[in-house]
Amino acid sequence: MSTRLFAIFSIAFLSSCGGSSSENSSPEPEVTTKVGYFIDSPVIGIDYETASLSGKTDEMGRFKYENGETVIFSVGDIALPATTADEVVHVSDIFNSNINDQQVINLARLLLSLALQQNLWVKITKN
Repeated sequence: MSTRLFAIFSIAFLSSCGGSSSENSSPEPEVTTKVGYFIDSPVIGIDYETASLSGKTDEMGRFKYENGETVIFSVGDIALPATTADEVVHVSDIFNSNINDQQVINLARLLLSLALQQNLWVKITKN
């Protein structure tokens, strides 16, 4: 009888020592919201969207993102090409180019013309 009782307790004890499945998986990476700046000069009030966040750039051209995300800026119904979200996104980053590229010049002109017309979509300020 004592051998059977010992066997039953041993099996019950060993089966309860299995641990949870979360012990075997790697911990989830910590999600940190970062702040980036969309600039030529600070671009205020332009819409942005990442995989996890969206909104309008604030009075300093700031937008929020998480590591590894891309960001899409848009003016009204016009969505600009996606670019890597980073601490600073320059107008030239939208086209993965430099400031002499005609697309970059045209985008800068568009943003400036909207700002000069005091359009509610976007405002550019000097630093």
